Amino acid sequence: MRALLPAMLLLAACASQGGSSAAKPDQGFCGDTSAEKCQELLDQRKVTNSQQIDALMAAGAANFLNDKFPVAVSFYDAVVERDEENVDAYLMRANANVKLGLQLQKDSNATNQVLAQTYYGVASTDYIRVIALDPNNQAAYVGAVATTAQSGGCGLAKSIREMHEKRFGQTAVQQELVAVIGKKCD
Repeated sequence: MRALLPAMLLLAACASQGGSSAAKPDQGFCGDTSAEKCQELLDQRKVTNSQQIDALMAAGAANFLNDKFPVAVSFYDAVVERDEENVDAYLMRANANVKLGLQLQKDSNATNQVLAQTYYGVASTDYIRVIALDPNNQAAYVGAVATTAQSGGCGLAKSIREMHEKRFGQTAVQQELVAVIGKKCD
């Protein structure tokens, strides 16, 4: 992974000059700003695309760790806009959408149940995108099978499991995928 230190230092300076107090480490290097405002600050500073991506990923991760999943998603969206092949951004955005789905699924409200399924479907799309970009990423297979099965796509989940088996053979991950499908689809 690229060195984050130059981007971190620059972003801390950007955040402190952006009208708010200096960025707090637990909020990422874009501070309390939105992804949109952070991008504006980065553009004003004319930092490289690579540094922007690093800063946006760091801010997304900080928000994810603070359970601010919608905000984290917005930062990962910004990364994907800048780099459509950023596997880490797709994985983290998928993980954040899973967390949003899990939060909503706890509620028995029918509307929230439907929204939870939507978040799982969005996460599934991102996990599948990761598989297309990095077919050796086993975490993406697990995520894709789980979210696809959770959102009602059992046929697709089984196809993803079969793709994994063809690529990697019988592994502990393969057994996990079979178990996930068994819980949700059989």
